[in-house]
Amino acid sequence: MHLDFIITRHHDNMLDIIPCRYCRLRNYNSLYVCGTDEYGTATETKAIAEGMTPQQICDKYSAIHRDIYQWFNIDFDYFGRTTTPQQTEYV
Repeated sequence: MHLDFIITRHHDNMLDIIPCRYCRLRNYNSLYVCGTDEYGTATETKAIAEGMTPQQICDKYSAIHRDIYQWFNIDFDYFGRTTTPQQTEYV
C-alpha cells in the first residue's frame, strides 16, 4: 500500500520538475518547493497503523523520500515541514 503512495508521490514530483528545469534552462526565475505535512489525516492514520507519532512517521518516510529524490536527481529550492517554527508562526 505504501509503495503505491511513494510511486504516486514521486511521479508527481518528477512531472513537476520538468517545468522548473525548463525555466532554469531559459534563465527564468523559478522556485521549486515541496514539503512534509505532519498534520494531515493520512499522516495520522499511517502513524497509528505503524504505532508511531505523526512526527516519527514523517521522519521515517522523509528520509526514504529524500533518498529517492537524490537518486532521481530531484532537488528542491526549499523543502519544508509543517512543524518548523517558521511554518507554525505563519499558520
